[in-house]
Amino acid sequence: MFGFISPGFVIDLVLYDASGAIVDSVSATNSTVTSFDRFVVHGGYEFYTDDIRIRQYTSPDPSASLDQLETTYPTDKPSVTPKTGQAYTELISFSETAASSSAGSVQYQISNDGTTWYWWNGSTWANASSAVEANIAPEVNAQISRFATDVGTGTFFFRAFLVSDGTQQVQLDAVALDYR
Repeated sequence: MFGFISPGFVIDLVLYDASGAIVDSVSATNSTVTSFDRFVVHGGYEFYTDDIRIRQYTSPDPSASLDQLETTYPTDKPSVTPKTGQAYTELISFSETAASSSAGSVQYQISNDGTTWYWWNGSTWANASSAVEANIAPEVNAQISRFATDVGTGTFFFRAFLVSDGTQQVQLDAVALDYR
């Protein structure tokens, strides 16, 4: 480790050994030196360098340590929706494939036009007014055949809400739709 340029163009070079003890130091003033690309160790070899960092020295050298990285995930149910839908006259089945490392859950709302969203409320497909009104994939699948009757035909879209308690990373790999 060596040197820094301090205010007033005083160049202080300090050489340390592997234990951090000072081996030698030299100080000089030269206002014409603005950069250099090599240095020589007298009695030794010429060394070339691409980058030498010059900084103001503080003793001891500043350092930082990091604990285990804390990872948190959104808890406000972010959603994903495909850009294009699938035209249908009949819906037969609906399923999801989550990544093997996925945790948490995914909840769904479905639509026949990509604008108005529906959820199964226990007795019919009803307008969904918030992310709370959503179903897990098995619930959607169990009632999807009634969707065209309750809501109508059109272009099928889904909205997937990623549900996490903040420690769970939710990952959805695929959604499968069987339709006519």
